[in-house]
Amino acid sequence: MTNATRDHQSGLTLVEMLVALVLFGLVGLASFAMLDTVIRVRDRTEGRLETVAAIDRALILFSQDLGQSLGNGRSLADGQLGFRSAVSGGSVALRYHLQDGVLLRSLDGADGAAGLDQQVLTGVMAANWQVLDSARVWQDDWPGTSANGAMIAVRMDLMLAAPGADARTVSRVVEVPVQASP
Repeated sequence: MTNATRDHQSGLTLVEMLVALVLFGLVGLASFAMLDTVIRVRDRTEGRLETVAAIDRALILFSQDLGQSLGNGRSLADGQLGFRSAVSGGSVALRYHLQDGVLLRSLDGADGAAGLDQQVLTGVMAANWQVLDSARVWQDDWPGTSANGAMIAVRMDLMLAAPGADARTVSRVVEVPVQASP
């Protein structure tokens, strides 16, 4: 073999180098597009998980409060559910109501004065409460219009705003403790 032949076979031509660069660029572009898609999906999933966690916390808090409710001081009127809940050393008056798209949990003062408002859940379009009486009929007021007025459960329906989708309704039914029935 001569030197001229060996030099011709030992290097890359300009066309081969350009083809390699184009292929490398395409692989890099595809990798970037895939990474961008994975990041966007992760961000959407995290947002949805945070929303689900906030709804779950609201439903658990409502269930716990109502599960500790006492038999006196109950009311269901004007879109507000009120009751007394047992706490260490006594009881506290609680109200659940909707204000400007926020489900609020209000702890009223001992003298009936307005107390502390806690934001339970945001993005709520509507809230509805009903009470199941001993005749197994849902009532829109408490203590109800049934013959004996005994309440078995309370249902909370929340219509939640879903960005870019139809509103969704979440419901929770909580059994009323025996001591809370009249």
